[in-house]
Amino acid sequence: MLITKLANKLLPTSLLLVAVALVAIPIMTIAITAASGSIEVIASISHSVLPRYISTTIWILLGTGAGCLFWGVACAGIVTWYQFPARRIFCWALALPLAIPAYVTGFVYTQFAENPVINALGIEIRSEFGLILLFSFTLFPYVFLLTIASLTRQSQRTFEAGRMLGFSPRQNFLRIALPSARPAIAAGCTLAMLEALNDFGTVQIFALETISTAIYEVWWLYSDKAAAAQIALITLAFVLALLISEKATRRRQGYSQTGYSQTGYTQSTQQLEKNIPKLKGAKAAIAFCFCLTPLAIGFIIPCLFLLYETIYSQMNDWSQAVILWKSYATSAANSLLVAGSAAIATTALGFAVVLLCRNTERKGATISPKNRALLTLAGSGYAMPGTMLAMGTLIFALYLQKLIPLKESLILNGAVMLVFVYMARFLTIALSGAESACVRLTSSITDAAKVIGMTNLKIIKRIHLPMLRGDLMAIALIVFIDGTKELSATFLLRSFDFDTLATQVYEFMREEQFAKAAPGALIITMLGIAAIILLASWAQKRGSTTRLRLFR
Repeated sequence: MLITKLANKLLPTSLLLVAVALVAIPIMTIAITAASGSIEVIASISHSVLPRYISTTIWILLGTGAGCLFWGVACAGIVTWYQFPARRIFCWALALPLAIPAYVTGFVYTQFAENPVINALGIEIRSEFGLILLFSFTLFPYVFLLTIASLTRQSQRTFEAGRMLGFSPRQNFLRIALPSARPAIAAGCTLAMLEALNDFGTVQIFALETISTAIYEVWWLYSDKAAAAQIALITLAFVLALLISEKATRRRQGYSQTGYSQTGYTQSTQQLEKNIPKLKGAKAAIAFCFCLTPLAIGFIIPCLFLLYETIYSQMNDWSQAVILWKSYATSAANSLLVAGSAAIATTALGFAVVLLCRNTERKGATISPKNRALLTLAGSGYAMPGTMLAMGTLIFALYLQKLIPLKESLILNGAVMLVFVYMARFLTIALSGAESACVRLTSSITDAAKVIGMTNLKIIKRIHLPMLRGDLMAIALIVFIDGTKELSATFLLRSFDFDTLATQVYEFMREEQFAKAAPGALIITMLGIAAIILLASWAQKRGSTTRLRLFR
């Protein structure tokens, strides 16, 4: 009995510490490596190329944030505030640009670099401005999804009060709805800028130099891991600056809405649907074309181009196509092994931590402030660039190899290190999804099980897991697909004879062999589309109060 009580008390803390260690180990390793190395290399590049790397990174981040802010907020406002043809389709279709990795979309548009129309418009695709445009059209769904979720959560009573003050629908949106959605908009812009900061493949394809590429170049060209770690700390400073600014925005914007019960919310939403103004004629056409523009540029054109190249390349040479598909089958198996293992482990750890932390509290449905702080730290890996996490993991593995004289294949195994990095980076999805799913597990269920003598582990096994089976599968699939698309960490940690779908596609793109890259890119895109459709259906079943919380 004593052992059971001790296990119930220590197990949640132990799992929480494991989750925190996934993020803490790479970051602490980078900090120690940076402090222990010399500053000769970093001093040399700080007077030559480092200022250019930093300024390029800042301009790309600011431009990406502005572009995503414009398209995300505008599209969310239009589909939420007006009725027009295909409005309901746009509500979910505008998330589809997230299905295509940015490096794939970027390479598609570099094929148009010599197009006369593009040249006539004066747009140089392989430039900072071209990259900002690309990121704006591929990452704006982060702002769109969070903004539309915030707008649909707002109480109808607020807008009724605005109408009583003489506000038109447009004034209601600009003076009431939009200010209330500022925290969500700031969170979406932060996510988009973090993704731009993490990007490695697209920047390389556009032949630009940023902080992310500087880490890789210093690591391999100068063979100086200390200098690379010092540059990684600069990247960490960018991450912290973005997160602090986003948190500050949330603190400054505090709103309270009355009548936010589940019943009241549903009634308000249904009534809001009836009161949406219907656009006709030219106004409806303008709204349709405006929403279609980012969808076409960020998803439809790249998809059609990939499909055309895939079919055309297969029809030209069947023998080469068979060889190509065999190589892709090997890469797909490697992706399945690494991303699948990470998805299972990440989902299991995330749900176990959240469920055990909830069940150990006396109230049965809350998480203590101490555990909440540890959960926040464990979930911060998604904000960290994959290159930085990969470098910290690799250096730690090298240190560990010196301390523990085991075979290199056990510690310095590319697949094992990739699973570790994927878990650190995508644990945020599992933790957020678990907390969102556990809303259905009321304290009365847990308390009733404890009254009849069930332990925490038995409660999870016999009650919670059967209730959350669908959520587990959905989150595991999303983590798997995100792992399949991950390039920056995979490119750094993979073994020479170990290619995933992402790295093989990227290698073909670097060699300008787009016909060979197209089939693999199309596979990754189809997986991304499947994830978005699954997430949309999952959110619809769960109700719009939890809509797309996983993206946060």
